[in-house]
Formats: sequence, C-alpha cells, structure tokens
Amino acid sequence: PDDQFIDQPTSVGDWAPKNYDEKYFGNVQGVARQIDAVQAATVDSNIGVSVGGGVVAIGGMNGKYSHRDGLGNTFGDEGSGFWLGLQALKTLIDYQDADKPYSPFVQQVDIYLKAHDAKHLVEWVYVNQTNPVPVIARVAEVVLNCANNGDSEALDIVREAVSAIVKLENMLVNRLKLDKPPTIFAGGILTSDNAMSRLFIQELGLSEIPQAKYEPVIG
Repeated sequence: PDDQFIDQPTSVGDWAPKNYDEKYFGNVQGVARQIDAVQAATVDSNIGVSVGGGVVAIGGMNGKYSHRDGLGNTFGDEGSGFWLGLQALKTLIDYQDADKPYSPFVQQVDIYLKAHDAKHLVEWVYVNQTNPVPVIARVAEVVLNCANNGDSEALDIVREAVSAIVKLENMLVNRLKLDKPPTIFAGGILTSDNAMSRLFIQELGLSEIPQAKYEPVIG
C-alpha cells in the first residue's frame, strides 16, 4: 500500500496511454495518498469511496475512522482503474488464445493498444523496471467509454467492479455499525459521469453523484 510510482506520461513503443482525466500527479504513494484524500473529504458518520488507479473506502463514526482498500494490485484491487484495465487486457488475450474474431469491445482495446497485442504488453510488464500499474490503469478509459456506449462486455466488467466496491463499503458499514450513512465519492472515475459512477449511484439509491462537503487536501 505504500508503494510509490511516478504518475506521468509514458509510452510502450508507439503506444502512449493517458489517464482517464488526462491529469498527472507526479510522485504518488499508493493507497496512503488515497486514504488521505478520502478522509479529508469525509465528515463524521459518512462513508468516503475513492476509485482512481486504486480503490479505497473510509468510514467515520464518533471521530474515529476505519478504512478498507482493494489490497493493492498484487491482490487484484477489484473495482479500481487498474482492475478495469487488467480485465480489458485479459479479455483481449482470451480472444487471441481462442483465435476468436474480435468483438466490438476487444476491437476497441486492440485499437487503443495501437497494434501491440496483449501478450507483448504482458512481456513488457514483467521485464520493464517501471511500475506497470498506472499504464494498465489507463486502459480503464476503453472499458468506461465502451460501457458508456452500451457494450455488453464492457458493462459486465463495470458491473463486477461496482459489486466489489459495494462489498467494500458494506464491510465498513458493518464494522462501524453505521445506519445508512451518506456516501461521498472521490477519485477520477467515481466523480466523473460515466457508466460505472451511474451504476454505483443506482446501487446506493441516489439520484446524482454525491459531492464532498470539503475539498480533499491531497489527491
């Protein structure tokens, strides 16, 4: 959770992926940075959920806080931008291994990679010394764009991501014994209007993206 990486423009050959919101934050200290951002945006008896490259939830009760996160990319970080991108790459590999004609979603993943097949990217991930997490997380843009357009494969990935985030939040609610607490969104994916944020809103029974009472001091 304390791993550091440099969030900056990068490229693999002629493929130059971008962050979902096209912003870069330089030196980032993993989940610890996200926790600071969500906690700063969360007031007492609230749940704050941040989904960007990673995922973390903070719960507050009587001046005390508890958090749950996606356990980092090693354990999957389900629901995060990294996880969304990883599912897109896995889907591309599955189609290639089965010699199946590309679906519209897989075509978009392939186009985004600019003819670098997923196996090439996997090789790059394991031999390159640069942290691959932010690179993979940027592929989430393809998943979200396709889901926004109603693509069934992309929507399946988004639904699974939302299910993981809801589970994360419910763990905090039960741990802190909160009774239907308000939820505050943070992170580029949840605070943007897209298929994932809309589905999460539906799961929570909300009509719009909830806004933090105070701006995060970090993140």
